[in-house]
Amino acid sequence: MELTILRPETTVSPHYLARKTKIPLQLVEDILTSLAHDKLLDTKFIIFCNNGDPELVHGFEFVNKKELRDFIVKNKFLCPDCGENLNTQDIRVAFLKKDLPHKAL
Repeated sequence: MELTILRPETTVSPHYLARKTKIPLQLVEDILTSLAHDKLLDTKFIIFCNNGDPELVHGFEFVNKKELRDFIVKNKFLCPDCGENLNTQDIRVAFLKKDLPHKAL
């Protein structure tokens, strides 16, 4: 239900869906991952820096793991904006609803 009411290109996180549907987080993650693997959802990878000041934390989004990995390696695990370490221990994955054409029955 929660996925069907999303507009195309709307982002949803596994934590949000688990909380709204009261389905265990691991099951929600498995379902979303399976839908992404079947090309029904897109993924977005998000990484933040470890800046000690919460107002100066920088976030970066990537459409695939390769872009994320290349960014981390290119910047030597440091935030290009402030020089703090990138938080590679907490890379977030968001799922985006695709705008799929409706099939006639």
